Amino acid sequence: MQEPVLHGVLSQEASKAEHPQNPPYFPLQFTKCHTDGNDFIIIDSSSLTSSQHLQPHVLARKTCDRSTGINGDGLLLVSMETIATNEVIVNLWNSDGSAAEISGNGTYCVAAFVMWKSLLITNSGFVACTRAGRRKVRFVKRIGNKFHFVIKMSIPIVERACEEI
Repeated sequence: MQEPVLHGVLSQEASKAEHPQNPPYFPLQFTKCHTDGNDFIIIDSSSLTSSQHLQPHVLARKTCDRSTGINGDGLLLVSMETIATNEVIVNLWNSDGSAAEISGNGTYCVAAFVMWKSLLITNSGFVACTRAGRRKVRFVKRIGNKFHFVIKMSIPIVERACEEI
């Protein structure tokens, strides 16, 4: 189950450290969502202004920082440009700023965000377009701010995950 949380503003220190010439802070619309022990910061990329276009890996490190940021396992930049065709473009950055192909829990959080914001034409579902490919998301039910989905994920491929010592 996924439960979106409140919106907020990026801290003053994160803005100063990266761009000292900018004002001391800038408003940053975000949603924080959690599921199964992971929490993600979700930003609709259309809400970013030109003055807020930090490099995504820098934005991820700043917003996910557990001391000076919002605190999260990752940053999900979501583009709704193709929502009319029931597609959502999802780009994930880990808290250390590295790009990730996909996160199952992150995809669930994006699904909850899309439904919570009532962005779909129908409640049947949508396609999440990730670096790992397209994933079909089917809405099952909503109870308050808790959402249930079925997402078709692929079988993970693990290469050299463990080595003999």
